[in-house]
Amino acid sequence: MFLYATQHSPYVIIKNFPSLATTPERRAALRILDAGINAVLPQNVVRQRVRLHGDTLTLGGRTWNLDDYHRIWLVGAGKGAAGYAAELERLLGKRLAGGAVIDTKPATLKRIRFLKGDHPVPSKRNVEATRAILGIVNQLHPDDLLICIFTGGGSALLEDSHIPLSALQQLTKRLLRSGATINEINTVRKHLSQVKGGRLARLAWPATVVTLLVSDVVGDDIRTIASGPTVREPTTVADATRILRKYHIKAPELIETPKDARHYRHVTNIRLITNKMAVEAMRREARRLGFTVRVLTTRLSGEARDVGAKLVRMRLPPKTALIAAGETTVTVTGNGKGGRNEELVLGALGRFSAGTAIASLDSDGVDFIKQAAGAIASWEDKERAVLKKLDPKKHLARNDSYTFFKKLGRNLIVTGPTGTNVADLVVVVRK
Repeated sequence: MFLYATQHSPYVIIKNFPSLATTPERRAALRILDAGINAVLPQNVVRQRVRLHGDTLTLGGRTWNLDDYHRIWLVGAGKGAAGYAAELERLLGKRLAGGAVIDTKPATLKRIRFLKGDHPVPSKRNVEATRAILGIVNQLHPDDLLICIFTGGGSALLEDSHIPLSALQQLTKRLLRSGATINEINTVRKHLSQVKGGRLARLAWPATVVTLLVSDVVGDDIRTIASGPTVREPTTVADATRILRKYHIKAPELIETPKDARHYRHVTNIRLITNKMAVEAMRREARRLGFTVRVLTTRLSGEARDVGAKLVRMRLPPKTALIAAGETTVTVTGNGKGGRNEELVLGALGRFSAGTAIASLDSDGVDFIKQAAGAIASWEDKERAVLKKLDPKKHLARNDSYTFFKKLGRNLIVTGPTGTNVADLVVVVRK
């Protein structure tokens, strides 16, 4: 049963729900988003998708007999990875020999070491934490079982590059500001890293590896989630070079990803959860609230401001909720503050019809900046902006959506780190 399922507490994730829920359509949009996040919290996901009966471990429908292994280890990285690791530790108990997990938000762990990292730009402590995980992987025996948990954000948190850290940081910042897709960014990352693009699996070979993936990428490609540490990678140095040229970025020395199939014969990669589970929970909540529901897509992409404008221009019948999920991009040309979800909502401002609200948030609770998970706006906010002498176009030109909504008031969604990560959730409600 989801944590959300209570009539006495209609919101549990969005901390500033009361101040944001100023109209019926805004209140409905926030409740729908809240239901989506609750559906993908680690405690709910693991209890539904992971089972242990005696010595038989079932993960995503596949089974392993734990008696077949001398030792069981658990490692992981990503925003929300520590929460999933805590649930797996609770389930496996003393069967775990140990492990380590890198996350931005700590969890209560007993047998697994928590290592704090930084996101979205890799830091020195990310590298040190990654080397601690490599210390576990490098001492595995052929009869060991390594369980990995990788979530969105793992590409930055799990990092040990062959180029200097300062050069990697500058390259990462340029890619993040370029408008490149996450698939493109991660293709480049794989050809700079000692752990991405299947290298972790090669280091673990010939031990058995089972990787649980929490997808935050459009299309749920297992090679892209956390840059595929245990997935055989088909792209090459030439592919990464073409991407860097496309965005006019000078290529550093790149290295080829491992291609030998034997290193992946004992590896199983499982999509533990995708945004489809969140979208389904949002759909159920919208129907419970009396809305006709239209699920637009679970692969939402495109320039954030354009996507927001397009969504609210769609003609929706009264009492309709439009739901979408995915990950948009922002091409940064200004020096403002904000994330893609805030920019998506700002791009929608002024396009509303009466009685309409739009809300968009990053499911991990951090929309590029820690102060907001995303934003909500409704048709009356255009008039409020005029009264406060706030110009949406000028703020969009500066990529300054956070400042706009901060000054407007009653628009920024605050959750704090949620402990999960299935990319972005968006809802448009017409009363």
